[in-house]
Amino acid sequence: MVIARIAFFGMSMSKKGTVEHTTRDLTRSLLEKGYGVTWLDVSPNAEDIKDIPDGCVVEHLAWGETPLSLKGINKKDLMSFGLKALYDQDSPYATDLLSLTHAMEACKADTVIAWGTLATRYALDTVVAGTTVVSGLTRNPKRDIGLQLLERDMQTKNYMMRVRAIQTPAIALANAFPAKYKRKFIDISHTIEAGKHVIDPVGKKDQTKYIVYAGELIETADVDALLYAYQHIAQDHADWNLRIIGSGPERKGLIASAHARGLDGRTEFIEADDNYDDYFADAQLFVSPSTYDAFPATLLLAGSCGFPLIATSETPVVSRVIKPDINGIIIPEISKTKELFKALTTMIEDDEKRAFYGKNSMTLINNNFVRPNYTSKWIDLIIHACPLLSK
Repeated sequence: MVIARIAFFGMSMSKKGTVEHTTRDLTRSLLEKGYGVTWLDVSPNAEDIKDIPDGCVVEHLAWGETPLSLKGINKKDLMSFGLKALYDQDSPYATDLLSLTHAMEACKADTVIAWGTLATRYALDTVVAGTTVVSGLTRNPKRDIGLQLLERDMQTKNYMMRVRAIQTPAIALANAFPAKYKRKFIDISHTIEAGKHVIDPVGKKDQTKYIVYAGELIETADVDALLYAYQHIAQDHADWNLRIIGSGPERKGLIASAHARGLDGRTEFIEADDNYDDYFADAQLFVSPSTYDAFPATLLLAGSCGFPLIATSETPVVSRVIKPDINGIIIPEISKTKELFKALTTMIEDDEKRAFYGKNSMTLINNNFVRPNYTSKWIDLIIHACPLLSK
C-alpha cells in the first residue's frame, strides 16, 4: 500500500506561534490517520526544535544566516516583483531554490501545505508535477500583493503544468464543500488555544474594573487612539482603569503619552510577548484599536475567555470574530477616536450588555476558532480538496 505524504513548509518549528501549534496538531492527526508527514523546516537553529511527533520526518532548510536567505533584500520588494531573484541563476538565492527543489523531490510529497505568500511562491517553483499545493494565507486578499501575484501565476500555463492545483483554504473548502462554504475567502490557516480564564464581564461593584488591550505595541496597533478615547472617559468613570499588555517599539512612546494625558495611576503597562491571558482574570472589556490585523490572535484569545469585544480593524477575519449586537462592536476607521469613545461609553455603562456579549463571545470563539475544531476542518480540507489524498 502506498502511503500518501503531506509536507508542511514555511514555518519555523522552533517558534511558538499559531502556525507552529497548528502544524503540530495537524501532524499528529494525519499520522494517526496513516499518512506520512514531513516538515520542511526553516528554523535558523534546528537544535531548538522540540516536541516532534513520533513518525514525523524533519528536513531542515535554514540557509545562510536567516531562513529563506532573505538577508540583504527588502521582503516587500521581493514579493512585489514576483520573487525575480529566484529566477536569476547568478543570484545567491538560486542555490537556495535548488536545495529546496531537491528537498521537495526527496520527501515525495503528494501535498504541500505552504504557510504564507513567500513560502507558497517557493513551493510553486519547486514541487514536482502532480503535487497539490494548499496555501495557508491569512491576509486580506485586497491588500496582499503576494496573493494577487499568486492568483495571476495560477492562471499561467507554466504553473498549471508544474502543479496539479493550488488552493487557498477558502477556495479549497469551497471546492470540497460548496454548500457549506459559500464565501470566497474564509481563512482557517491559524487557530488558538482556549484562554486560561473565564472572566466576569460585569465585575464586582466595589472593585476596580479593567479595559484591556493585549498584543504587539507597534504603529499599526494604534494603541494611542485607545489612550485618547480612555482619557475622555476616565474622569467620569473612576472605577474603570486601562491595562495595556505587550511589548514593541511603541511602548516607551505610549507610556509618555499616558503621562502627558494625566493617566498615571489609571493606566497599567505590562510587558509581555505571550501568555497575555495571565493578566485577563480580573478584567471586563477587551479593545483592539489596530488599523489592520491579518489574524487577531489576542482578540480571539480574549473572546474565548468571555470578553465583550471592541475592534477597529475591518479585515475579513475581524468581521467573523465580532458580530455587532451579538458579542461586540466594530468601529469604522472614519472618525475612529470619536467612535471608540462612544463604544467604550456604551460598554462601560451597560452591565447587561457586557454580560450578554461576553457569553456570546465565548460560544462563538470556542465553536469556531479554538484549535480542536479548526484542526478537524483543516484535515477535511487536506483530504477532500486534494485529489491524490482523497482517492
